Amino acid sequence: MPCQTRPAGSREYAEYDDSTVNLVEGIKIAQSIGFTLAELGPIAAAYVAGSLDDGEQRKVLAAKLDQIEEKRRQLGQMADFLRAKLNDLEP
Repeated sequence: MPCQTRPAGSREYAEYDDSTVNLVEGIKIAQSIGFTLAELGPIAAAYVAGSLDDGEQRKVLAAKLDQIEEKRRQLGQMADFLRAKLNDLEP
C-alpha cells in the first residue's frame, strides 16, 4: 500500500492506487454495517495478503449476521417492554 506523493503548493499530497482506495471503501462499508476496526484489522490484513478466501469471508459474514440478529431480538424485547409499559400508563 505504498503511496506516491506529489507537491501542491506548500503541501504534499499522497496518491494511492485503486486497490488501496477499494480497501478503504470496503472498511467504511463494513463499519457502517456494524464491524469494528478491531474486527476488521485481521480481515483487512488477510485481504491485502491475498489469503481471504470465500470460505473465510462466509464465516466472518455469518458470525456478524448472527450478532446482528441477536441484537435485533434484544431490541424487539425492549420495544415490547416499553409498549407494554406505555399501555399500562394510558388512562
